[in-house]
Amino acid sequence: MEEVRRNPRIPEDTVFYTIYPDLPPDSPPAEAAATLRSLHLHLIHSVLAPHLRDYIWQHEPLHLSLPSSSAASATATSHCPFCGSPSLPHLHGKTRFGDNLDDEWFVVFLLFEASRAIPSLSARAWDSDGEFLLIEAAFSLPRWLDPDTSTNRIFIRRGDLHIVPRDRFPSNPPLAAALDVVRSEDIDTRASDAVQAAINWRISRYPERARANTHRVRVRVPLPVAQVLKHEPCLISLAVEGFYDRDVDSMKHAARMDKFLRSNGGGIEMVRVSVRMSRAMYAQLVQQNFQAPRCYPMPSRDEGAAAYMEAELGMKIACGFEMMYQERRRAGEEGKGTTWEAFKRSLENSGCFEGLLPGSKEYQRIMDGAFEYYKNSSLSSRTREIMNAPVQRIDEILSMPCSVDDFEGSELPPNGDDSWLYNGEDELNSAILARQKEMEIYEAERKHRKDKRQKHAADGSSSLSDDFNLGDIAETMQAFVQKVSSFEGAEVPPNSLISNQIVLGFAFRSSKAVELDADQFMKIMGSVVGETHEETVCDADFARDTSSSDMDFDDSEDEGGLAEDGNGDTFMQSYSDALNKELNDTTLKRSFIRASQQHSNNSNEGPSNAAKDTDEELTPVDVDVNLVKSFLDSFSSQQGLAGPTSNVLGLMGVKVPPDVKKMELAKVLGGKGVIVFEDVAHVIMKNGRSLPECFKLFDLYHILTTDHETVSRITKEVVEDFAAENVVYLELRTTPKKNEAKGMTKQSYMKAVIDGLRAVDTVDVALANSDTSTDYCLEPLPINDTQGRIKRKRIYIRLLLSIDRRETTASAMETVDLAMELKDAGVVGIDLSGNPVVGEWQTFIPALKHAKQLGLPLTLHCAEIEICLTSNVRTERLHSIDDHHFVDLYNSKHPLALCTDDCGLFSTTLSNEYHLAASTFGLDKGQIFWLARSAIEFVFADNGVKEALRNLFEAAERKLMP
Repeated sequence: MEEVRRNPRIPEDTVFYTIYPDLPPDSPPAEAAATLRSLHLHLIHSVLAPHLRDYIWQHEPLHLSLPSSSAASATATSHCPFCGSPSLPHLHGKTRFGDNLDDEWFVVFLLFEASRAIPSLSARAWDSDGEFLLIEAAFSLPRWLDPDTSTNRIFIRRGDLHIVPRDRFPSNPPLAAALDVVRSEDIDTRASDAVQAAINWRISRYPERARANTHRVRVRVPLPVAQVLKHEPCLISLAVEGFYDRDVDSMKHAARMDKFLRSNGGGIEMVRVSVRMSRAMYAQLVQQNFQAPRCYPMPSRDEGAAAYMEAELGMKIACGFEMMYQERRRAGEEGKGTTWEAFKRSLENSGCFEGLLPGSKEYQRIMDGAFEYYKNSSLSSRTREIMNAPVQRIDEILSMPCSVDDFEGSELPPNGDDSWLYNGEDELNSAILARQKEMEIYEAERKHRKDKRQKHAADGSSSLSDDFNLGDIAETMQAFVQKVSSFEGAEVPPNSLISNQIVLGFAFRSSKAVELDADQFMKIMGSVVGETHEETVCDADFARDTSSSDMDFDDSEDEGGLAEDGNGDTFMQSYSDALNKELNDTTLKRSFIRASQQHSNNSNEGPSNAAKDTDEELTPVDVDVNLVKSFLDSFSSQQGLAGPTSNVLGLMGVKVPPDVKKMELAKVLGGKGVIVFEDVAHVIMKNGRSLPECFKLFDLYHILTTDHETVSRITKEVVEDFAAENVVYLELRTTPKKNEAKGMTKQSYMKAVIDGLRAVDTVDVALANSDTSTDYCLEPLPINDTQGRIKRKRIYIRLLLSIDRRETTASAMETVDLAMELKDAGVVGIDLSGNPVVGEWQTFIPALKHAKQLGLPLTLHCAEIEICLTSNVRTERLHSIDDHHFVDLYNSKHPLALCTDDCGLFSTTLSNEYHLAASTFGLDKGQIFWLARSAIEFVFADNGVKEALRNLFEAAERKLMP
């Protein structure tokens, strides 16, 4: 089984099968051989024959063989590379099904039928995917069963699927032992009813489906082709295969048609016959464009579409017969063919021709020797026999007397309805819906089990919000990093066990799994670098099944110290000193929070620079706090949505309750002196906050946007969120920040913003002021269309550099000058924003005048006049939305535009703001559309962009409001 699943030479469109009769283990070889021969005849001629009669196989029929060519000894080693144990008495076979998957499932049906008819049989079936029966029942299988644990466990017996249980064989069992378990009356190996139902759903329609899978069609073919089809209708499969898999060499035979279109007496007559084939074959013929050879007599299209189609299909069948016949005859004569090609590839893969140029003398010498060896082998003789069999049978048929009269006068059956070829959507939808329903049931049951586990866990402990501790993040990550994983990669411990690991500090180890001696490994590695370790690494290697019954607990961890010799200590100290010296002149060290940083931050008098540098070198970095802060930085950027941080923490059993995210973040940062916790604690949990309270939360957010990567990522996500709402023009305001500890300047901050805009991949971003192309659409946006095959959405982005009211005049002037530098990069104006109770207006008048002189438009983000409906209400500036000044400005036809303020802080979107305006102030569809349209006149973009936006809205108006 493992050989089939991993061997690249195994064809992907072939099903393999074996049948094991219940024979006493001490049966004499002669008796076992006789039993197998009798079973073989009984299966072929009695059990399976009624189902196989008149069935047309796509490529190969079901074929059962004895385990040795002589069959003299059933226990003799046989040439059966796909059998798990050739020494066991068995029948085996393989069937290539190609594009017709129904052939594979028909084989499965026949194996089930054989096991019902003869209860003393056990059968197996697999393909290049391994145990494909398990794929069909994937949602109903035990959790421990996967491709790595299913070897020699899956059998068909007495009309049911059987699975050898894991408690009998923790590792993959030998085939003989697995068969003994399945045959035992004392061990229940029958798979669950859900598994049986999934398999039966697939095979219950047979053999009726096998008959329905055939298609009959009238064709006009040369007389020799008709004669062959009359005596051997199953050869149609080889003819279609020859046509469908044609290549340049085989088409040369079709161009001459020496066998089926020429005779000693001259031309060949054409006759009409009815041909039966599988639906897959019919589709392969009909949907292939193929020009008839010049020598082939084709009727004129004037004779009618039906007559021409009969002739065209007949021509394809005749050419297929010709190509198949000539290729097989040549392969038989030369001893070459697909088997020789496979043999040659195996030589190349093994390195026989390594370093030799194809066609060179030495290369040809080795090739000739290999071919001579192959030609004299038993494999070659069997291949020639198989390849020659159809050729010999065709020659035998064509040697019989035959005339056109044999096919005249009889009424041909009508053509089958081929609407299934063009109208298969209903069947496809039914199959998809069935799979979807199966998945929904599985997910519902899974959710039920998960809820039950969570409820059980909640009953034994206090609520999440009470127990949540940021220390769990650090402890969990330490346990995860210290875990020794297998070659398959890092594995996260199950949620149900992670808390025990953190609290008790012991490692979980599966007694069944392959284990790595971490201690010995570390000792060997230590000896290589001149260092001796006796430290035990905590191992948390979990079994795949998370049920507690399958877990063994290893609490024998030693707390061994670190014993180092002089060489190891010197090396590590030198390495540490060199690393610290390398990083000393960078800004990296200033990005970490140190153990005593909170004290220095809260101190009224700062130390001297020299003393501060010395303290930093001596003060250790608080690893846990930096780890937690990094996680929360990333967690905050998710803005409450799913993301990598919440996913990783969730997998490791750390659930951050939604109501305490900001509170815990504030606790950590406050505890380290980054913020004053008491200033924000009482407002974090509120939904409605005063304006000053909101700005305290903004302070919390600003701490997180202090590095290039975070700024770029947030910029990218903000634009993609607006684009998903069909926003086509966005003036994005941002305050350029300085952060000396992170090495960030206002210029590098803006570079991070622009990098974020360039990273947007769900929509085209028009950033340069000269970009006014309107070649985009309003349809759902295509993702990552880098080749421009279809039109993409476009969003025009313009930037407003914001002056925070806490800044100085000099800092504000610097922002204005930066805006001028970036004017060609999409900056169109200056914004004054920030906490309205901080700073004086007079501080910024010089900067605002400077901006006007430079031609930069101004916008004032003032709570008294802005139209951010949700923000205005939630910041308690209004008692009710009904009191909003929007209605006064709108009725007086004053220029206005709806905005969102901060979408994350106020949990709103631009679409929500328009909906709120419509529902509150009674605006109809046309008024809302015009409200959005009129905002074009108030943007700071140039006239080219405005004209493009007007054209877009005009097109949308015709589409939305005819």
